[in-house]
Amino acid sequence: MKKILNALFLTIITLVTFSCSDVPAPYDIEGGGNGEGPALTGDGTKENPYDIASAMTKQDNSEAWVMGYIVGCINDKSISTDAVFAPPFTNPANILIAADADETDYKKCIPVQLVSQTDVRAALNLVDNGANLGKAVVIKGQLTKYFGVAGLKNPTAAVLDGKDIGDGSDPEPGDKDNPLGLDDSKKNNTFSADFEDLLANNDYELEGWYNVAIEGGRRWQGKTFNNTTTGKTDKYIQATSYGGTGDKFECWFATPAFEVDQVKDKKVSFDCAVYNYATASANSKLEVYFLQLVDGKMVSTPINVAGMPTTDNTWVTLTADLSAQSGKIGFVGFKYTSTSSSEALSYRLDNIKAGAQEGEIPGEDDPFDLNVSDVKESFTVDFEDMVQDQTYVLSGWVNKGMPDAYTWKGAAYNSDKYIRANTKGADKGSTVESWFITPAFVVNASKKLTFDCAGANWAANPSLKIYFLQKSVDGKLSRHEIAMEAIPTSGTNYTWVKDIEVNLSSYVGQTGFIGFQYMGTEPETGGMPTYQLDNIKYGEGGEEPNPGDADGTIDKPFSVADVISKQSETPIAYAVGYIVAGIKNDTKITTISSAEDVLFGGTGQDVKNTVVLIADSKGETDYTKCVAVNLPTGDLRTAVNLQDNPENVGKKLTIKGKFRTYFGIGGLRDVNKSDSYKLE
Repeated sequence: MKKILNALFLTIITLVTFSCSDVPAPYDIEGGGNGEGPALTGDGTKENPYDIASAMTKQDNSEAWVMGYIVGCINDKSISTDAVFAPPFTNPANILIAADADETDYKKCIPVQLVSQTDVRAALNLVDNGANLGKAVVIKGQLTKYFGVAGLKNPTAAVLDGKDIGDGSDPEPGDKDNPLGLDDSKKNNTFSADFEDLLANNDYELEGWYNVAIEGGRRWQGKTFNNTTTGKTDKYIQATSYGGTGDKFECWFATPAFEVDQVKDKKVSFDCAVYNYATASANSKLEVYFLQLVDGKMVSTPINVAGMPTTDNTWVTLTADLSAQSGKIGFVGFKYTSTSSSEALSYRLDNIKAGAQEGEIPGEDDPFDLNVSDVKESFTVDFEDMVQDQTYVLSGWVNKGMPDAYTWKGAAYNSDKYIRANTKGADKGSTVESWFITPAFVVNASKKLTFDCAGANWAANPSLKIYFLQKSVDGKLSRHEIAMEAIPTSGTNYTWVKDIEVNLSSYVGQTGFIGFQYMGTEPETGGMPTYQLDNIKYGEGGEEPNPGDADGTIDKPFSVADVISKQSETPIAYAVGYIVAGIKNDTKITTISSAEDVLFGGTGQDVKNTVVLIADSKGETDYTKCVAVNLPTGDLRTAVNLQDNPENVGKKLTIKGKFRTYFGIGGLRDVNKSDSYKLE
């Protein structure tokens, strides 16, 4: 066993050229326990680095020097199952250091992140430098959790074998001419990244891609979100300066090199979301660039991507058009910048891929003569003014047949009036196409578009598809098909399916139209394939608890809005709301001071287990419209908290407590364990 003893410590100090007169009293570096260390030893300077135990204790996000032995690495995603202490080493993105060069207990190790495209990674990783195993090393980095335990992240300098590595400032992934370390010798014209392989709350690594911190030491990190709408866990990457050090941040995420002419439609598509936009949009931004290497120098050309998100926690699908870069080889780079570590904007990326987004039909001449200038806030059409078997006409709407005669026409059954499209009068075997298109509108996350639908004669395979249509400034029309599982395709003829909702979440903030496209082929044996539409509506929507005549009992609880309004009265009563968020699991957060302290949809170790936030709407993302509910120890906390019960996001909680400020916002406190509650 080779403890780092006085002689070795003094030897290394000598090798790194420090004067012996400057060396403090020598000491042994103690073992650790991931946070259960003794009093700090060393002061975190290069001359007097922290030992392993001290580094495990001082996990406060500060930057410091740490000394230990390189003993292994984590080959995959879990330190408990994937830590390896002997070859083969397969992951160059981290190493493990310990107080003992023969250590094989991961609990006594500190995982050290090795940032891609840096000198520190090139020199220390065990994949390329197997001889480093067992060597003493001194590393400068950020004392913060990594792989869920006490760690060292974003290292900027190190000392190994008496040689200085790096310069102690932000990582310099390349040189001034090529700051991202781009390499266009290996091309991938069909690249994609869905981030399903991410490690939550860790810098994302993917072979051939670039994740680089230029200033501020922040890189794009893997994040997860429990999506109550889909029932799945969303995985994506996020850039934020919140909680960082300094007032200037820049980080990039870039694709592999590709040939523009070989990429489908000469486009790159991606999903994007934002958080804390209203508060921090003035000091943080996301820009998209086409990057090239010209004589070894990185040249960046801005790409104008329309529809960047401005509504918190709402994903939009976007497209970077590269047609102006025809004939070139390059990369697409996503550049995040910020000038604040407190009022910080977070940007999120998902599903980055070569080619147009799924369901998109590239720009074409507009056959409908759509009017983008007449934008409606909302609209409703119930077809009560229709004329039987006549083309339905309504100002601002488009009704077009292909051939012309096959438009959507008025129809009625008893007192019910609607429009329908079919193949009546068409030649046997011929196909007709009918479009009914809404006025232009701006997609708003708080609004929804619904319609009623029925059909008949399924054997002839009619189709009804829904498109989000957009018209560019040059008059070109793009079609984006929206998957619609609720549209009937079988069953009893002419049976209505009511209130089918069109999922517009990918287009929030964008201007467009909804197009209903009927396609039908007249069968040889007759039996007109038909679709019918009624009650097309766009306007305010959303599900909210309905407490009725609330009196504070479990059967008639107060709403969240009621709880907020009654804080000064401090009654003890029942309240009801949807569980929408947790508070970030940080002991420093005792009052919610900004949106960054709240994690909407947050679960697991990311959030505290003593509190949940409830709201009147499942989709609420404004913490000032939420109530913080105190969870006492015992069965109630066990059943409700989001650390252990991620499936509770979106559930309705009815609970009794005192209406009193909690974490600086409307609160429900002093919950009695013996009182009944409902979670449904």
